[in-house]
Amino acid sequence: MTGNHAIDPRKRRFVNQNAVLPMLALVALLSFGGCKGAPKDFEVMPTTSPDPNGFLLNPQWGQQADHRGVPDPYKSCPVEDDSDSRELWTQSPQYPHCTSYPVTFNGGALCGPHVNFEPVTYEGTVFWDGQAFWDDDYDLNVRRDDKFLYSTAGGDQVHIEFDSDETVDNWDDTGTWWNDFHHNGVDHYVEVAPLAWAFDGYTQASNMINGSFVIVIGKLGMDTSHHGKTELHPVYAMFVRLKSSDFRRTSWAFFVRNWGDEGFCSDGDQPLETREHQIKIRIPNVAGLISDNVSEGAQNEDDLSAMQASMQPSGDGVLMTFTLLPPDKQSWFVGDLTFVARPPQNTGAMETESARTSKPDAGAAGEEDDRLPPDLQALQAGVAKLSGGDRRVLNLELQKIASRKKSVPTKIAVLFEPEKAESAQPYATPAAPPRTRGGNKTPLQSRLNQKKEFVRKFLAERGVK
Repeated sequence: MTGNHAIDPRKRRFVNQNAVLPMLALVALLSFGGCKGAPKDFEVMPTTSPDPNGFLLNPQWGQQADHRGVPDPYKSCPVEDDSDSRELWTQSPQYPHCTSYPVTFNGGALCGPHVNFEPVTYEGTVFWDGQAFWDDDYDLNVRRDDKFLYSTAGGDQVHIEFDSDETVDNWDDTGTWWNDFHHNGVDHYVEVAPLAWAFDGYTQASNMINGSFVIVIGKLGMDTSHHGKTELHPVYAMFVRLKSSDFRRTSWAFFVRNWGDEGFCSDGDQPLETREHQIKIRIPNVAGLISDNVSEGAQNEDDLSAMQASMQPSGDGVLMTFTLLPPDKQSWFVGDLTFVARPPQNTGAMETESARTSKPDAGAAGEEDDRLPPDLQALQAGVAKLSGGDRRVLNLELQKIASRKKSVPTKIAVLFEPEKAESAQPYATPAAPPRTRGGNKTPLQSRLNQKKEFVRKFLAERGVK
């Protein structure tokens, strides 16, 4: 096929968005063939037209597409094998129903691997799940009534993570919701007596974000250190529709980047390569922009002149386009946007009533890796013995370890040209770097070693063993 109707049957990508729905059956036929039967359990299957970047929007697993329910990674894939063999996942007679997607692997020296598929865009209702101590990941869960991408290992949700060292720690003094969420939500302490403090961040963060509708772009994968559950890790972009009693306007807090690590059980960065280093987000059910507070920055670059954020009408909402620096420059946008609200027209892009009223799992307080080495377990036990005030001081000091770059204000360029159907290009998975364990130290590993030494010294000064 040629022209705007070209498709890549192997990856099930669509270029002509207007023709995508009638072609779904053809794609399934080309991908699997009538004689080959059902898709494999962990195929990544489209459910609608792709997002403006060409990423799959709210995809589902192959077993779900075949109406066989939520898949079990233990039954279908070599989750416990600790193997980075693509052939074992895609071609092994022992696991004939796992996947045919050319997965990549990313594991740490002591745990892992993460089994990575591709970037996707995922919408749903979000709930706070805590902050992991050693890799500083912010952990959240996203829920949908249709259970797309759920697996039995993760329960009724898809887990998402991003490193606070790479994100919120760089956004101090921006005056954004993410800065407020960081310091007055996640890091919230309350004074219970003179010079005595108690940590209350889980409750405060939950109150700020739970039940909000979110749009997330992240690397879809399975975390073998956590039983093969579905994750979007790292999160590259996240838009949170903030709670409001004013039906006339709607506010969104967001960040966008094209890089990020996968936490303690990983090794190396996961860059997001896109055309012209652009990431696009379509925000539904909004009209004119009332106000914006947007900042930009980069960890490895001072010249931000190539970066741009723009907005133009698109259907029942607006299309945001963010032009970033190359992934190795580690650039970002962060900000708040307030629009005139528009009555919902595309209900498929919004959460349902049961998703809005669902409750988070009780007792969750952040994901800790199942295979922490003995030295980290000992340090963690020591930290648990500290007073609330000392833990507050320790937390503030640990946040200073990673190098920081200031974000600087920028403005949204408001465009009025209509969106072109051919602007969404298929995403092509770049060649993955070879996976290593215990090789050259990554920035994440260097920060971890610095934190370990600081915590040891901090505990020793206070006589904690």
